[in-house]
Amino acid sequence: VHGGDSNILYLGMSHTTAFIKKTRRGKVIRVTKEHYLRDDISCGSELCAVCQHLFVPKPLPLTQAAQYLVLDTNVVLHQIDLIEHPSSMNHVICLQTVLQEVRHRDLTTYTRIRDVIADESRHFYVFCNEHHRETFIDKLKGETPNDRNDRSIRTACKWYQQHMSRACDENIQSVPRVVMISNDALNVAKASEEGIAAMTIHDFIKGHSNQSELMDLLAFASDSSATAADTPHEGSIYREHKPLSEVMARLKTKQYHQAVMHCSRMSCFKAYATSSSLDHEVVLQGMEAINRAVDGDVIAFEVIPEAQRKQFLEQTSKTTEEMIGEITESNTSSHIPGRVVGIIKRNWRSYCGHLDMNSRRGDSYLFVPMDKRVPRIRLRTHQGDVLQNQRIVVAIDQWPKTSLYPVGHFVRALGQLGDRDVESEAILLEHDVSLRPFTTAVLNCLPPKDWKIPEEEYRRREDFRNIRVCSIDPPGCKDIDDALHCRALPNNNFEVGVHIADVTHFVKAGTALDQEAASRSTTVYLVDRRIDMLPKVLAESLCSLHEHVERLAFSVVWEMTPDAEIVNTRFCKSVIKSVGAFTYAQAQTRIDDSSLQDDLTRELRILNSLAKKLKLKRAQDGALSLASAEVRFNIDSETHDPIDVAIYQTKETNSLVEEFMLLANISTGQRIYEEFPETAVLRRHPHPMKKKFDDLLEILSTVGVKLDISSSKALNDSLDAAQRPNSPFFNQLVRILTTRCMQEALYFASGTVTEAEFRHYGLASKIYTHFTSPIRRYPDVLVHRMLAHAIGVETIHPDLREVVAVTALTDNSNHRHRNAAFAGQASVKLNTIAFFANKQRQKRKEGTFPANATARELAEKERAIITRVNPKSVQVLIPRYGIEGHVEMLEAKVPGKRDRELIHGYKFIEKERCMQSPTRPLLRAFEELDVLIFVEEGNLADMQVTVEIAFEGSGGSGGDVEMGSGKRGREESVKIAKQSKRKV
Repeated sequence: VHGGDSNILYLGMSHTTAFIKKTRRGKVIRVTKEHYLRDDISCGSELCAVCQHLFVPKPLPLTQAAQYLVLDTNVVLHQIDLIEHPSSMNHVICLQTVLQEVRHRDLTTYTRIRDVIADESRHFYVFCNEHHRETFIDKLKGETPNDRNDRSIRTACKWYQQHMSRACDENIQSVPRVVMISNDALNVAKASEEGIAAMTIHDFIKGHSNQSELMDLLAFASDSSATAADTPHEGSIYREHKPLSEVMARLKTKQYHQAVMHCSRMSCFKAYATSSSLDHEVVLQGMEAINRAVDGDVIAFEVIPEAQRKQFLEQTSKTTEEMIGEITESNTSSHIPGRVVGIIKRNWRSYCGHLDMNSRRGDSYLFVPMDKRVPRIRLRTHQGDVLQNQRIVVAIDQWPKTSLYPVGHFVRALGQLGDRDVESEAILLEHDVSLRPFTTAVLNCLPPKDWKIPEEEYRRREDFRNIRVCSIDPPGCKDIDDALHCRALPNNNFEVGVHIADVTHFVKAGTALDQEAASRSTTVYLVDRRIDMLPKVLAESLCSLHEHVERLAFSVVWEMTPDAEIVNTRFCKSVIKSVGAFTYAQAQTRIDDSSLQDDLTRELRILNSLAKKLKLKRAQDGALSLASAEVRFNIDSETHDPIDVAIYQTKETNSLVEEFMLLANISTGQRIYEEFPETAVLRRHPHPMKKKFDDLLEILSTVGVKLDISSSKALNDSLDAAQRPNSPFFNQLVRILTTRCMQEALYFASGTVTEAEFRHYGLASKIYTHFTSPIRRYPDVLVHRMLAHAIGVETIHPDLREVVAVTALTDNSNHRHRNAAFAGQASVKLNTIAFFANKQRQKRKEGTFPANATARELAEKERAIITRVNPKSVQVLIPRYGIEGHVEMLEAKVPGKRDRELIHGYKFIEKERCMQSPTRPLLRAFEELDVLIFVEEGNLADMQVTVEIAFEGSGGSGGDVEMGSGKRGREESVKIAKQSKRKV
């Protein structure tokens, strides 16, 4: 290996280890591993005269400083929030040993420390101690891997100490001291014995100039005296978790069961667990049942024996109310109760919320998360007064059995509580959406500003520039990734083309741009903003199929009969020049206007006719026609306030585009599966589980409607037949409720499931993929690469032939897609609250109501439909706004009284799933009634939309109205129509 001086040759040496291994089939083999060691690895310091000639990146990361720090693994794993702070530390040596272990134990933390290393201003240097001849060490007999790694860190520290003292240039006045930072008391003691300077992270921070600020970022240590200070009770509150060895043994005998715990969206003390070792869902309700597990944790749980269930539920419900103040139902007749006995894997993340100032005890506070599935978190901060009324980010460190709440630390402040921009940022952080700007490495992958289509691309592509190609999208769409054309053929058939932005021409596999797109995996649409998967120069310019501009595309072209029968299909890379970029409404107007007889309009009409025939064929094959409570906001261009919200109305042109995108996706799926039988990136929609339909079937039976769920065809036919006289919204509502019973559609690699499981239930298609939106979905990018290889125009990246690699990408895409949908829903909720609050302020401003009018007096009165009647509440959907309200029907709380009666003498009739009152109307699913909608004005972060039933004869919204009351539980919104593209 040659260094910077071509006259010097550095010779390495190899270290060989051998061991005996028994394979799964019982065969005994000898494994020999050769580990290469070198002399030419630089220390990374510009002060060192010995390493000056070695090849390392310039400038050298380690410069003149009082000390060079060496962090051990646990400091990196547990104190990453502190390490990321710009002023916390610099001139840090990151050992290969540490980075390898961090990568193995927590990939997210590894990515974060790598980002810090990449920041040249921080002066972090990666030293490959495992390949340096003087710092590599063997594992001793009987030594644990952890002890070997600790010894490796100390060995590297000692080498650096000696190396710097003898290798620094003579002109250097002060040689930097090498200091090991570790919170492992034994490791620090051994370092001191070996003459290595060492200290804990806490001692290091104590001497820092901004000690107070940095102390808040320190993760809680289990051996810290903070435990007693932060714990409101003496002794154990929760049961001890079983040791992992015992858990694993009992999982095998099915005494315990493993699952990912999913908490109710309304409470962190009610959760559900579904395990492959059980044929039923288990409910975990109350403190004792949850036993310090947090939403998303992989848990081990046991099922409560039937004879003990009633007593267990009553006891845990009572304990939870007494200690937490939260009432949990002790009736779980439809679920079998269980209890967490151990934690297999923690899946904690950073959480957004605010401090409860009333909980202050010295410098200790309770943190209230935005997400109700997460418990309150006890933390210490010296900035309590500053952080009051701030939206902040907090991380959980641990949850001792002696602490009522988990213990964590402050990470950072986002801004003023209730500020809409701050709240939107918190929504994105809560749903793990990347807010970091694209890095320099990513931006360096982009083409120059004056990029034009190269001449060779014209020669190798099919030219559609003289064909009338157009796009149809939502209003305001900037990332146009699909366009269409249709032209008549001499044989009376039609040529129909779908042209998709050729993103892979710009996003090459394995580049920094590709890796970032794979990590983000999807564009996220909020009501008032969009977080792109790709840099804007691609998403909105070079890839976007704007009108009257030449663009590179990937095309699917069919020859089709007038009856929409496909004669042949072909795929090609192409160049297009769109003649028009229409909104759905504009395209619909052209189709409907009989006075327009130009060629483009006539072709749009042909496309519309063919799309209707394709849709009819799909319906005959069993494709479902479902619905969702999509809402659309109109946003003020100056204030960015929502000025109107309504349920989204679709047009025929929505279906026109959808049908051809579906056809393109199906055709592409078939082609890539032929070429990649093991790794084709496909999308499947599993058959719905019958138990998810049980409640809906029971509710529909009360109004004489039956759904046949034996097949998708039978279900679609029964949905078509689900009608009620004088209730035009009824059929759409049934379709909305049916949609919620469906399982989630998932991306997957074709070799991971049987071919029978490829089926997309909702589309009634044997095979399906996503090809049509590569600007905003990463799976489409993978599909483009596979299709390009299949038709022989490009070679495939080796990773796309590896099932494990492709599965990792599809799993991440599923996770990101799900979080993007949840973030969109949270944004709808935030803007719905702002909309109603603004309406109330406007009424006061107009003077039609007195200045001191209550929020209830300013309420909007709207018609609603009951979707479900529960024992203590009623759920309603308000078609005008596309929102759902959860109306509590209990009397007001009385101090000291645990049980509350239903208002107005209502009684819940379980058999008929309704509420009856001697003086008020019958409350039953699908009945219509008037409701009042309002918000108690104040801080936006604290406001909730309240929905109340306005009973007849009790006055209107401006008078004294007797009504059921309750906070709105949630808004259901699948898409935000203003900006989102169709989900096909």
